[in-house]
Amino acid sequence: MNVNIPPAIAEMGPVLSEFFEAMVHKLTVNAHKDAIRDDDIDGLLARMAEEIQEFRDQRAENPEDPNMLSEMADVGNFAFLLFAFLRSKGVRDAREEFIDEYFTVDIARGRILCRKTRSGSPYRVGEEVQGTGNPVRIRTQHAVSGTTISLLRRDIVWWKANGEWPKIGLIYKRIGYYSPERVSAGKTVDSLDNLMSLFHPPEKNRLPFISQYKPKGREGSANFGKWIYQRRHAFELIRVGYWDSPEEAAREGIKAWKSKIRSKGNG
Repeated sequence: MNVNIPPAIAEMGPVLSEFFEAMVHKLTVNAHKDAIRDDDIDGLLARMAEEIQEFRDQRAENPEDPNMLSEMADVGNFAFLLFAFLRSKGVRDAREEFIDEYFTVDIARGRILCRKTRSGSPYRVGEEVQGTGNPVRIRTQHAVSGTTISLLRRDIVWWKANGEWPKIGLIYKRIGYYSPERVSAGKTVDSLDNLMSLFHPPEKNRLPFISQYKPKGREGSANFGKWIYQRRHAFELIRVGYWDSPEEAAREGIKAWKSKIRSKGNG
């Protein structure tokens, strides 16, 4: 996955990558996505506390126990699930509160207007907030709360019209224009009727962990073009077998993979 890391924490990039990978791995194997329920916030908090206690116990017994990393990935996942639950229920972040309090978003014309004056702002109520650049970016900061905004105007319009940001998590739902030059009748290029989503969700893989073996420069090998089964265990990518069809790889691969995991555990 690709994540933009600010320069201030650039040196933490490799560890952040490991942490995200560990979280996704644990989410996958534990199917925590089914844990979000309207009446189970306290349950999620309790399970997070259990993971923290397990971390403490393992650390007390062995300060170098590698499973402590897994426990922290689980703690991160429960925090993520709680965050996702709140967002699904319409809880807004500080940026969205700021926009709704101080700006009026004219989605039909693609303009941002001053709704409420604030300290340090040059705009009066009703005036258009001018952005910079092409595409236009709106940059501003709340003098009291410190909340900052540096967003494309088209993204703000899209959010106000559709209730979701083009950028969601680590997946960027790109927004484009039907006509990059269209400006008419008081509208800007960012009017809603000129915006289009360029995002196409990936097709769900009906045979997970299956891929075709086609390494460059190995075209003459006996297994080239065959299908392999590979998945992670304890953050290690493990590949097993070569089969003539993806269906056979899916059927036999899981058996071979589990056998290899058991043998590694016994080793």
